[in-house]
Amino acid sequence: MPVYWFGKCRNTHSVADVLPHCVGRQSTGSGMYNFVKMCASRNFMFTAAFENDVADDYVTEKLFQPLVAGSVPIYAGAPNVRRYLPDGDAAVVVDLAAPDGGVAGMVERVTGMLADTARYRRALAWKARLASARRRVPPHLYDAYVTHSFGSLACLLCDEVAGGMRMR
Repeated sequence: MPVYWFGKCRNTHSVADVLPHCVGRQSTGSGMYNFVKMCASRNFMFTAAFENDVADDYVTEKLFQPLVAGSVPIYAGAPNVRRYLPDGDAAVVVDLAAPDGGVAGMVERVTGMLADTARYRRALAWKARLASARRRVPPHLYDAYVTHSFGSLACLLCDEVAGGMRMR
């Protein structure tokens, strides 16, 4: 399976070369970067989602952007990340506490999903629930949310994860 690294670290490919449709459609700045990340994630089955720190509840856009884009995140970061996932199968969670740093478990899960499409589809099954939540967004605004305001979709995802939890 080819691996594409588009980030600042270990950059192996140019987004413009591999996914030209993902560049040049937005202005510069952080909005452009988020658009490119979301667009790139839509084009791959899996997206590396490695946090800058390993601490309970330290979960950032690195997890949520691939989820919203329809890619399964391979996640390394918060040990309690499962409480933030919309479904237990929604991400390949790397067990950093394992003796090998979680590599064997991650490889087994990814290769299992590649060999068994039903297993991969289970990782994306939660999106049907998100789609019903997204219906609350006026259709004429949805494209604007995707391209300009990732936070709006992240809020919908958080609502779905909360599943009716109420703030006290």
